[in-house]
Amino acid sequence: MRLERVKRLQRRYRTLAPASLAEASRVCAIDGTTVVVLATSGPVAAALRHLAPRLLEGLRETARKSSKHSGDQELTSIRIEVQVKDGTPRRPVVSRGELPRDGSVLPYLRAAVASAAGHEDAGRERMRAALYALALACGDPAFGEAVGIEPAPELVAAAGCGRATLAGRDDLKRHFVVSAGLYAATTSGTVAFGVGELKEILDSGESEGFSFEDMAADAAGVRFAAAFLGAAPAAWPAMLAAIGGEAEVMPALDGLAEGLDAATFQARFGGVDSPEYAAVVAEIGRRVAALPLYAPPATN
Repeated sequence: MRLERVKRLQRRYRTLAPASLAEASRVCAIDGTTVVVLATSGPVAAALRHLAPRLLEGLRETARKSSKHSGDQELTSIRIEVQVKDGTPRRPVVSRGELPRDGSVLPYLRAAVASAAGHEDAGRERMRAALYALALACGDPAFGEAVGIEPAPELVAAAGCGRATLAGRDDLKRHFVVSAGLYAATTSGTVAFGVGELKEILDSGESEGFSFEDMAADAAGVRFAAAFLGAAPAAWPAMLAAIGGEAEVMPALDGLAEGLDAATFQARFGGVDSPEYAAVVAEIGRRVAALPLYAPPATN
């Protein structure tokens, strides 16, 4: 009976999770009212942990449409498990630089990029590690536990980053740097942006509500990581020098709705498949793409 239920939930899970993540994970058990999903790697687990609330809602929504499996409506959580090859993840060691404890997160973005660009052996793996460290220091410490990494101590000076902000807000900072880190871990901008989008859809049923501003920070974080990982290391110093302020990395937020509860979101947009919703997402994409730092390299 339990095995059949696991198999049934696995079939549903594969229709809900992004294809690349579904191929690298599976429902392996039911622990009371918790669905246990096994991921094949740390980066996969990191992405799934952000998607878990939306995946859970999808599993319960499917059950609501079938009285035969109504018990699945009582599922309360998804637990993501992964076995890290190197054993228990170690806490990252970070240096205590002269970065400000308050104000903009921009000095931390610059420090992370400069740490990768300022070495003879500068390369994309070093930049990737710098983005991991940034996500750990300024975003969410659980990011490191999820992907099983320990960045080199000189990669980012993290003292005081917890009080730094982006556009004057802590939540936008966290969305930006975690999305950048997820892009670095998955090498897929679609996965990282989808994580933020699904989180915002879930938030519409909670106190904070749905925020297109948070979604813009997600998209900008992805493009920040993509810009540096996609460029030749020799171009990084010039790209870094071009970052004069937050306006170079984060789009304007004017007119983007936030704090929408589920009823208001439904009334204004009718769902994520509506033309109205797609228009706002497209507008966010246009604003991010218009930033010179994120423009694709010129081709001859």
